[in-house]
Amino acid sequence: RHRDNRRFFMFRSFRTAFLLLLALSVTGLANAAEWKEGVHYNRLDNPVRTDSDSGVEVAEVFWYGCPHCYRFKPLVEEWAANAPDYVNYVKIPAALGRNWEPHAYAFYALEAMGELDKVHDALFDAL
Repeated sequence: RHRDNRRFFMFRSFRTAFLLLLALSVTGLANAAEWKEGVHYNRLDNPVRTDSDSGVEVAEVFWYGCPHCYRFKPLVEEWAANAPDYVNYVKIPAALGRNWEPHAYAFYALEAMGELDKVHDALFDAL
């Protein structure tokens, strides 16, 4: 039962992320001048740390063993390739359990070695 709850939560999280990205791609990106603080968004008292101090960070949280992530990967990669210059797209491996940790370790090790781009697709295909 616990495993079913985790699967349901994971499915719901990925579904929400997919629908959000779909909504953004369908409606188009609004001009920054149209967005007003306090109306369309609120500034955080304690901002979340991101990889860059400028632009908007969009983070893809994934697991190499997730079939939904595998199917979503080409869609998000196409979106990232066509995203505006102010968008900083980053990948974050999920480690929601001990059996997920080796995949996250592999991601960060390959990233540190500068080999991630060569092996990322192969890991998804293999796992």
